[in-house]
Amino acid sequence: MGDVAGAAAGYETGRGGLYPPSAMHTRNPLLDQVAKLSVAAVGIAQAAGEEVRSAARAGTDRLASEFDLVRRDEYEALRDEVAALRTEIERLKAEPGG
Repeated sequence: MGDVAGAAAGYETGRGGLYPPSAMHTRNPLLDQVAKLSVAAVGIAQAAGEEVRSAARAGTDRLASEFDLVRRDEYEALRDEVAALRTEIERLKAEPGG
């Protein structure tokens, strides 16, 4: 008997209890269409954002290659190699007869 009163008050019945109507569940077709359009618009905006990021990355990579810029990992590897060579030169200078 309580289930009938709850269902009449707008609550959904199921699995031993009454549940309030879900926020996304509606019986209004206009609101359903608005919700679907909103979800589609968010999807399109996310895809457009990914495209912009991809295009920006490609543009910066192109500019870096045009200006003969090096990547950080290449710079750090060369820096470490130069430091090792400087250490070797100092060691050779310190040897007798060097």
